[in-house]
Amino acid sequence: MFPEIDRYQMPETTNPLNFIDQKPEARGEPEAQGESDTQREPECKDKDSFSVFQPKQFNNLVMKYSERKMSYLSDIENAFVGVQDVIAQKCGWRFVAGLPIGVFDWALLWIPLGKLERRTWHQGSLDGPLVSPPSWSWFGWVGQVAYSTDAVGMKPSLQKLQPLVKSYVLEAVNRHVELKREKSSIWHDSSVAAGAETGEDGKQDTTLAAAAGAVKLEDDPMFSVVDGTPMVLHFEADTVSTDGIDLKDLDIEWLSATMASTNLRTSLLTGQRDNVMSVINAPSNAQRSVLELVALAKCQVLTTMRGGTWNEEKISASGECVVMLIRWQREGKGGAKDGRPVAERVAIGYLSEEKWRGLDSARKEIRLA
Repeated sequence: MFPEIDRYQMPETTNPLNFIDQKPEARGEPEAQGESDTQREPECKDKDSFSVFQPKQFNNLVMKYSERKMSYLSDIENAFVGVQDVIAQKCGWRFVAGLPIGVFDWALLWIPLGKLERRTWHQGSLDGPLVSPPSWSWFGWVGQVAYSTDAVGMKPSLQKLQPLVKSYVLEAVNRHVELKREKSSIWHDSSVAAGAETGEDGKQDTTLAAAAGAVKLEDDPMFSVVDGTPMVLHFEADTVSTDGIDLKDLDIEWLSATMASTNLRTSLLTGQRDNVMSVINAPSNAQRSVLELVALAKCQVLTTMRGGTWNEEKISASGECVVMLIRWQREGKGGAKDGRPVAERVAIGYLSEEKWRGLDSARKEIRLA
């Protein structure tokens, strides 16, 4: 367990853990007459246990913990487990690899706040096997990360998510766990929490659904990244190979975070677009042939425009398609013991739904390590 003194070492006025179970207007307001703190019902206990305010506070925590310098690279999970414990007690959230399961579609969309490199270490001894947490979790990377927010209000900028993935199934040590969504105002509507009305153009999961039906889905993951156990995320999604695509014409906004407030596209300000394009345009054709775009969700994008004495919030009128760029691993890499290919996450971005529909996508099973 993370030490209590370290868990609350940040000043009380800035520690997001102090506010994650409160309504945003609760801070600094006078207490209602006759109503004590113990009588107030925290927002997390409401039917919407993942209001937009809670992910905002969770983002602040991820930003603080991901920038920490660990004595050992394998300490990342132990460093965050105390935070997870407090949030679980206050809000009832459940986690896997540092990501809240109830809003897992949103939780997958963390982005770099600076330079990242894969987190790896030798298990047991310097001569032990080289292991790494999953690439789909920020645990798997060294460097600071965050979630996409508007520059002024610091609200989640990807809103009204409509998942295009029917379900996520986590595999580790021969166990399979279905990661179930919960009600949240971050979704487009409440039906998403029940897994209904997901998938694009009426397409339904087939291969993955059959595989999940053949095994017992456990109620609680209880997986740890510290022991080096491979954690493979299974799901079906529409995919497009990067071969033969004019990516400039797609105008994908590759997401990264910045503390600067500007009207300039963040990907241009941080250089993230150039970083991603350098991966896609690698000299080796063999490397590029294993890169694919994976459609994860539809959403609306919140932006804040600066002008005069007012900051005006604007939400995109047209829908956007959130995509993950993945790289399929060469045979024998990625930690898959069954010999089946696995992929690693490279980047997150979004493009217009219209441009995504114009691509020749194919439904495919993804195994993300």
